[in-house]
Amino acid sequence: MIGWVSNRRSGLKEEELLRLVEACVISQRTYHLPFQRLTQSQQRRIDAMIRKATELVHGVPNYASTRLLLKLGTHNTLSKLLEANWFSQRKRLLLTPTGRNLLSRLGYPVPPLEIETRPTPLSPAIRKILSVHPLSRNMRPQHDKSRHKSRV
Repeated sequence: MIGWVSNRRSGLKEEELLRLVEACVISQRTYHLPFQRLTQSQQRRIDAMIRKATELVHGVPNYASTRLLLKLGTHNTLSKLLEANWFSQRKRLLLTPTGRNLLSRLGYPVPPLEIETRPTPLSPAIRKILSVHPLSRNMRPQHDKSRHKSRV
């Protein structure tokens, strides 16, 4: 598919092709692969698929060194992608009590919650300057447009 849309004269440009590879190849793999057990041969095949798609985007020949392609920094290996996915999932789970409980039951370390910081109180001088009137009851912008504009 990438070969079809990457015509030199009238096709997609390199930056657009990278976005296409990110959307069609990489994000599809990182959506479901973190939750499956992969053998090493499966991991190598997926790495090769990501690498070949990136080579097509850059116009690099198939026989180019993988090490040099990785130095470009435009793509990551499957292990790096899965690690980043796990890190973001873990960060997300640490935000809720249920997620924290799940992580602790699975045996992952759960750091203690940070104590919420209270907002800094305003000084009396600033409080005297500010005056915020409460909104009137039943004052919806759709019904009383003139009243709403005068209040805003």
